[in-house]
Amino acid sequence: MHGNADVAGQQSRAAADTASDVVRSLKGWVFIVNPASARGSTGKKWPQMLQRFKDAATAKGWSDIDDVATLMTTKPCEATELTRKSLRTATTTVVVAVGGDGSLAEVVEGFFEPGSHYKVSQLASLAYLPNGTGGDFRCAHAPVRTHNERGHARTRKCTHE
Repeated sequence: MHGNADVAGQQSRAAADTASDVVRSLKGWVFIVNPASARGSTGKKWPQMLQRFKDAATAKGWSDIDDVATLMTTKPCEATELTRKSLRTATTTVVVAVGGDGSLAEVVEGFFEPGSHYKVSQLASLAYLPNGTGGDFRCAHAPVRTHNERGHARTRKCTHE
């Protein structure tokens, strides 16, 4: 009986090692960018945003930093089709929605076949770099960190101004 447990443990460790290798590589990452989001500032800031992302990934020891694709939307609802096309390739592992709530919704829709609940890819993951005007999804799902006058971090509720 212990033999089976040992094999299962080895398989589990091997799977964990493989998973951490995938997470630490940017190979197969696709950024779907809505340059019109945040009143056009996303398009203007995108090169700097991508560089900051790459710098952070490099600092954490990630590999394949330059092996990412950027697809810019040019019209409404295009993010859905760009996402589907990306996911239908064997190389896409992560799709990153860059923009506001609408951009995120379009990318999420692209993870599914049209008019169904069947996923286009069973293995790909979704990530989100919020840069819109409203930020409802971000506010609902992520606390905002601020610093008081003494430099102490605190979490506050996200509000729209």
